[in-house]
Amino acid sequence: MRSQPREYTTAPRGAILISYGKTIYRSGKYENNPLTKNKKTPRKKTRDARQEGDKEGKEIITLMALPSREQAQTLLEKHVKDEYQRCHARMVALAMEGYAKLFNEDADLWYITGLLHDIDFEEHPDAHPAPSLKWFAEWGYPQDLIHAVEAHAHGYNGFVTLPETRLAAALLACDEISGIFYAYQKINPIPYNQMKVSSLKKRLNEKSFAAKINRDTIYLGCEKLGVDIDAHLTNLISFFSIL
Repeated sequence: MRSQPREYTTAPRGAILISYGKTIYRSGKYENNPLTKNKKTPRKKTRDARQEGDKEGKEIITLMALPSREQAQTLLEKHVKDEYQRCHARMVALAMEGYAKLFNEDADLWYITGLLHDIDFEEHPDAHPAPSLKWFAEWGYPQDLIHAVEAHAHGYNGFVTLPETRLAAALLACDEISGIFYAYQKINPIPYNQMKVSSLKKRLNEKSFAAKINRDTIYLGCEKLGVDIDAHLTNLISFFSIL
């Protein structure tokens, strides 16, 4: 998949920069964006670069990139056919975008992480999220996204990774609780922005309601994110208001 560059890393003398499966050799001080400047720079394939870089003892720096939101949506629709799963992905993406704006983080990164967090679940439910972690690495997605998707599966299919970033904590906090909102609207069909924290919290504490939803991961995510459950519910009511 072709992606757009999001950031660049300053490289030391003699570094090798890898971007989109291409290698850029630099000597001297690195000053320019390698994808828009210095177009005469020779390029080689990544595999050859790694071999030569290792042989010469040069540092290898990988430039990670995100797909656009449109590309991410296309990926979702390719791998996820179930309407509920698509709805869930959309809800989590909006929740993540809301928190990104609240914390002054990268809204695209957070939205796309939420949108694609279950991309392999329908096709590989017994291995999720292992296949998607492999795909994301092959596609050159940011490590923060990969870590967040791995950590959101804490306690599921043998995954035990805990969230180590705010992005990962937010995904853990927003994932399962989106199912509470969805299930609540099914029995009480009102707009999300008309829901009450007290009513949602009552259903959250009612273990027989949406019984398959893991409450422990919700509270763990909130703890790691530094947001109490009342504030979290209030935020989500606001974030889901456009649905």
